[in-house]
Amino acid sequence: KVIIMSTSTGGTYSTYLSANDPDIFAQIITSPNFDLADNRSKLVTKPWGKQILKQIIGSDYYEWEASAAAKPYWNEKYHIDGLICVRNLVNQTMTTEIWQKNTSPIFIGYYYKDESHKDDIISIPTIAEFQKHVGTPKDQIKVIAFDEATGHVIGSSIMNKNWSIVQDSIFKFAEEVLALKPISKSK
Repeated sequence: KVIIMSTSTGGTYSTYLSANDPDIFAQIITSPNFDLADNRSKLVTKPWGKQILKQIIGSDYYEWEASAAAKPYWNEKYHIDGLICVRNLVNQTMTTEIWQKNTSPIFIGYYYKDESHKDDIISIPTIAEFQKHVGTPKDQIKVIAFDEATGHVIGSSIMNKNWSIVQDSIFKFAEEVLALKPISKSK
């Protein structure tokens, strides 16, 4: 059985792939990039979009500071062409038509406590839109807002100190919805 686990823009890809591949048994998506939180990002695909983005960022590169633990695993510097490509990918693939073609079981988890404490990368309202339009039977969808998470990457112990709550919820979905049985480790 093929089960795709993805995070962020990986969720964009897995949703599109699942819509077009009946061999996908299920998806487990954390922090799904069904759309970006900042609606102004739509401007980057318009005329002068790259130039405007460069003026806002002040460079051809977007940079951020990763923690010491995250540095070996995350890039801290991205060319702005990558941001434009992500926006184009979302525009072209995250449509109602694609969502309706997704019929396999889906787990979705994301960070949301309140409007001041939430994932500021992805669009939280678009997760609700996805839920309305997805072709998966409602009893095979599990959507959880993790209010104790601490950012965008909720499934990583490096980026979220409360990652085990996410893991336990995924395990529960796998057992209850997907009817998977845990394999015990032999001693």
